[in-house]
Amino acid sequence: MTALLEIEGLAVEIPVAAGTLHAVRDVSLTLERGETLCLVGESGSGKSLTALSAMGLLPRRAIRRARRLALLGEDLATASERRMSELRGNRMAMVFQEPMTALNPAYTIGNQMVETLARHRSLSARAARERAAELLDHVGIPAAGSRLDQYPHQLSGGLRQRVMIAMMLLCEPDLLIADEPTTALDVTLQAQILALLVRLQRELGLGLLLITHDLGVVARVARRVAVMYAGEIVETGTVDAVFARPQHPYTRGLLACVPVPGKIAPGAPLGTIPGIVPSLIGETAGCAFRDRCPQAIEACARRHPATIELGAGHGARCLLLETATA
Repeated sequence: MTALLEIEGLAVEIPVAAGTLHAVRDVSLTLERGETLCLVGESGSGKSLTALSAMGLLPRRAIRRARRLALLGEDLATASERRMSELRGNRMAMVFQEPMTALNPAYTIGNQMVETLARHRSLSARAARERAAELLDHVGIPAAGSRLDQYPHQLSGGLRQRVMIAMMLLCEPDLLIADEPTTALDVTLQAQILALLVRLQRELGLGLLLITHDLGVVARVARRVAVMYAGEIVETGTVDAVFARPQHPYTRGLLACVPVPGKIAPGAPLGTIPGIVPSLIGETAGCAFRDRCPQAIEACARRHPATIELGAGHGARCLLLETATA
């Protein structure tokens, strides 16, 4: 059966003054219909650029290469801009971090939603407004009909994010990418938006690629997780397997940083990963995590680790695993 989203050997390079930034390096992942996959990692690890690569929305200077990049078997790597424009908002959609910058402040909510339907569906103006109001109501916005005549600045942050989600669902896409959709919201609204995404994913059978840096979010909503570091996926597998038996030192470091109620004494220091993310400008060699890794060996500076399959879809990119499984 064809996967909903297939990414194999994805690389994104961006020319900068100091050389070439290797922002995404040899990323491979798949997402099935009706599945939630979380892409997790610290800021600058390449999560958003991976998603933008699939959407065909990379910066103009960026260079994208991939052995395979496909949506339901259709090759996205060679698709024309016209075809990508047809797919975006129709078969695939993306919810961005900050809805105030994603929504056009000069147009009403109704105008922006009707424009999406006019582009992808042959609906009358009245039918389009009815569909827009129906979706606003479905995502939990009260007085949905009257909201169509409001402007983005008249809505709270939580309502704007719900509007963005409703807009992305107008044409019933197969794939929904949510790029840290709760970052700009308070804790209560974060929980509400996550619960909404989970409900919609289950009701509509969407494939949901959720980008986050919050492992608590991963544990609550995802079936599988892919951990990114310095432009690479360093570990992937089911949430149960990765959280219970993390195999990459970076994954173990991330999990050690999560405060556990009842296990951390008041006033005790929280876990940290020492060091900083290496520069990805120019030539890269060896393991990118080696300078921060407590288990690094001499070979880590010379050899770039391959992904070692550990069974049941669990894999990690580490030289120590090569030795252990040899």
